[in-house]
Amino acid sequence: MLRVHRNTVLAGYNELIAKGWVVTIPGGGTFIASTLSTVARRPPGAQRPSDGRMGFDFSATPLGIHGEPDYPRGTLVLTRAVPDFRLLPVPALARVYRQALRKDGGRLLSYGDPRGERRLRVALAEMVSATRAIRAEADDVLITRGSLMGLHLAARALFSPGDTVAVEALGNRNAWAAFRLAGAKLVPVPVDKGGIRVDVLESLLRKRRLRALYVTPHHQFPTTVNLDATRRLRLLELAGRHRVIVLEDDYDHEFHYDTPPVLPLASADSAGVVLYFGTLSKVLAPGLRMGFAIKPRPVLARMAELRAT
Repeated sequence: MLRVHRNTVLAGYNELIAKGWVVTIPGGGTFIASTLSTVARRPPGAQRPSDGRMGFDFSATPLGIHGEPDYPRGTLVLTRAVPDFRLLPVPALARVYRQALRKDGGRLLSYGDPRGERRLRVALAEMVSATRAIRAEADDVLITRGSLMGLHLAARALFSPGDTVAVEALGNRNAWAAFRLAGAKLVPVPVDKGGIRVDVLESLLRKRRLRALYVTPHHQFPTTVNLDATRRLRLLELAGRHRVIVLEDDYDHEFHYDTPPVLPLASADSAGVVLYFGTLSKVLAPGLRMGFAIKPRPVLARMAELRAT
């Protein structure tokens, strides 16, 4: 009837038997499994899912996380600070990838250390020590897939539902979403031409307990203003006195023109309150998904545990 070989028919029957759709009774024949009669029947009132509709409850409330739109070819995009990919040495990068995989691919392609490849952590520690005056060793560095992943891990490691986190009134909504997902309540602090208003932050600290402060002091996102030197020192003093965690997002440290870049808050952190985040997305390419978090070690250890689970 089907014009196929007998072995094909047997293979089809064996497939149905293996998946539990049919049962074979020796000397009796092959029958549809009796248990399917109740499972396959839809309960009264149940709807058959269609495109875009689910058979369970789900809150589709937007989180405020924005991906990169699919811009038409030739569009001039001014909303993101990214390098010119035409200048990226792709052949050299591909050659290095091949060399690394040939030499140590068996180990590199495994799970590895949740803190990241040690040789990379050594190199990043040397880089931030030499160029950003942050005294760091390999054990002070955690590799992440972009700085936003680091913020998500930090939020899960540091925040409990109901914790209050101060943020710049104009700021990175993707980072805010990470804090909200951890259950934190956000309090905006105004920004002016000198950066975040530390006087308002001080007034806020007199009224309520803050768990953390998220700032972009090198180039405030999105205004690009630099945090005033006096405010930097005052912010660190307040954070140390009130034991507030400072999440410093130094997302574009390499972008500077007339003068050298201002050193991060982490370089002057004597109280151990700054958790520093950096990224290689701006000097290489965002698609490589390479970011890092630096100090304190106990927090990085918790973040590594969360990453491994």
